[in-house]
Amino acid sequence: MTALLDAALEYAGKGQPVIPLKPGAKVPLLRRWPERASTDADTVRAWWARWPAANVGLVTGEGLAVLDIDPRNGGAAPAWAGDTRTAGTPSGGWHHYFGVSIPVPGTTGRIAPGVDVKATGGYVVAPPSLLAHGSYSWLNDEPVRQLTNEEARERLIPAGHNGRAGGAREPFAPIAFCRSRYSADTRRPLPDDETNVVHEHDAGWPPPDILDGTRNDYLASFAGWAYDRGLDPAAVLAELEAEADRLGFTPTRPREVEKIARSVGRYHGYQR
Repeated sequence: MTALLDAALEYAGKGQPVIPLKPGAKVPLLRRWPERASTDADTVRAWWARWPAANVGLVTGEGLAVLDIDPRNGGAAPAWAGDTRTAGTPSGGWHHYFGVSIPVPGTTGRIAPGVDVKATGGYVVAPPSLLAHGSYSWLNDEPVRQLTNEEARERLIPAGHNGRAGGAREPFAPIAFCRSRYSADTRRPLPDDETNVVHEHDAGWPPPDILDGTRNDYLASFAGWAYDRGLDPAAVLAELEAEADRLGFTPTRPREVEKIARSVGRYHGYQR
């Protein structure tokens, strides 16, 4: 898996903060990843020594915004998006990379159907990361195009957008929250290391209460915690889907997990 490490080192060497993602997935492996993202080569090597198969995440909002086009949801790239560095996604979509000099909020479907913006508070999965159904790959060698401030406002920020474009807050732990709410007997300190404890639960967790009918409450709390970490809507949905899958959660309605993420997002200022 040296290609993943080599890519991470190349991105970091160009000044783009990177984070390791769960192998075969889109979920960060680090707690407080917005703070821990790094361009330091030794730090990057240490991460991939620990997780050799980790996918590569690039933190957006640090001068970088990515237009995420998903044709499965009706997305189509605007004409102006073609002359910049572009990656293909495993689902048949595209990531168009742009340099920005102003804060740009992450949005989901606000620019147009099937078009998301990954920017402040978010991250993007970068080539050559692998998912179960394919890999991310560069489609051209164009340089990342720098948008003027006016272009960024007109093309990446929806009219009337009132979402946050600020940094992440210190998170509360949803696991501790749900342990105290649902199962006092399982309350105990969380591991104090760099690993994202959300995805490294101990045996016997989650408590049976969650599996017996309070999963929606748990997932809503989880989504609120993710927004408070500074994640954008697309990143929150990715983490929420991973957590729902870990719980063995079978939705009773179409796109139920997405609706939970969207509902909580409205409370946090993301309107769709």
